Amino acid sequence: MNCIKIIYKEENGKVTINEVDKYINKQGIWALFGKREDIFECLNVGKCIDVGREILYDISCLHNILLHKEGNEEYINQFAELCNFKYRKKWTQEYLYQYISRLRYEVIAFVYVYNKSDMYKEKEFAWTTHARFWKNGSSFKTAQEDFYEKNKNLVLGTKTTITSIKNIDELECILKNNSFYSNEDE
Repeated sequence: MNCIKIIYKEENGKVTINEVDKYINKQGIWALFGKREDIFECLNVGKCIDVGREILYDISCLHNILLHKEGNEEYINQFAELCNFKYRKKWTQEYLYQYISRLRYEVIAFVYVYNKSDMYKEKEFAWTTHARFWKNGSSFKTAQEDFYEKNKNLVLGTKTTITSIKNIDELECILKNNSFYSNEDE
């Protein structure tokens, strides 16, 4: 059965949950949430065959990488939105997490959302949550006005979007009601 699990959580810079080791060699889909002013927003989504190792690297990028040179390419997410920072090719992840770190979220949480590395489910989750920095494959060369709003029904159909939540428990409830988890997943 699929369910939401917090893998790693920091509150005001202090680690409050760290279960990354339980996800080493475990496939699935994870999401990064940031909380400001009592609202969580989805920052990124990923699928992989080793969730634990990928999140370890992302945490390291959040805290241990300080790139001194500004990037030379505008970061445009998968929804054709300009994200207000520049990165260098082949250093996308490092620049992204350095930028997220500078945004100073009160809470940062990596959350396990699905137990298979499934490209369709990753895309569905990223579109459902309008994941702010999500990229999937090749990126847009230029930003496009209202791309997300114009295309979300093509991707999600009648499913409800979740752009902000009060807590992680609310996310799980909404996903279940939104049929993110099919009967075959249980």
